[in-house]
Amino acid sequence: MTEPTRVEQAPQESEARFRTLAATVPVPIVVTRGSDGTMLFANEAMAAMVGIPHSQLLGRRAGESYRDPAVRERFLAQSRRDGYVHDFEIGGGGDAARDRWAAVSARRITYDGEQAVFTTFYEITARKRLEAALRTNEAFLRAVLERSPDAIVSLDVAARAPKLLSRETFCGYGHGDFEAGANLVEVVHADDRLIVQRNWLSVTSGADDWAPPIEYRLRAKSGGWEWIRQRARTLTRDAQGRPSQVLFFLTVISDAKAREAQQREQDQRLQQWQ
Repeated sequence: MTEPTRVEQAPQESEARFRTLAATVPVPIVVTRGSDGTMLFANEAMAAMVGIPHSQLLGRRAGESYRDPAVRERFLAQSRRDGYVHDFEIGGGGDAARDRWAAVSARRITYDGEQAVFTTFYEITARKRLEAALRTNEAFLRAVLERSPDAIVSLDVAARAPKLLSRETFCGYGHGDFEAGANLVEVVHADDRLIVQRNWLSVTSGADDWAPPIEYRLRAKSGGWEWIRQRARTLTRDAQGRPSQVLFFLTVISDAKAREAQQREQDQRLQQWQ
């Protein structure tokens, strides 16, 4: 623990200057007794942040404002070990502040002749709420992707690095097959490769965000053939306006193709009987 620094050189004058300065700054400030965490000083900004009248703050234990006492113990342990704490995140507060967060910085000092902790707070509630919203949205998006009837593949055009975003496998090909840079054109039916190659050129160089959908046969990892409907959408473009990130939506339509073939055969038989 570092040697405590003194707030006052000449006790009365220095303490008066400190109180005047700390009371007027818009940053929440509190001084707590080192032995038991009792609040010896707090400014109006601190009272506003925790939602407790200023007159009720002094004499309270700082630990009463922590949602999780274990968090305060970690805070105090770091303060005792290093003599200071920087940007320690805490949540909790007064009656009107249970969902508020702050980044706390503190240093051990001598205040009014006894060891104390000088602490400042920077409110980060908006950032924490945004982080929580992003986590919720990410979980929702992941649930949507996992339940999507399509396989969704993202492609970094410059690196030619595909990534399977939904499902564990597609036609037997897993995340590793895609991320290893497997060239799926090689497993496209020979009669359909030209269609796929032309579509690739349209996707990677076209001005339209949506490429025309195509259908082709893909050899599954098990060896059989599956009919695929592919749609592609440009997500981002580089400084020259060229597609840099593309999403591919792949749907297995083999059953639909089989039904189409059966319908054609039936139609042909009917025509023969007419």
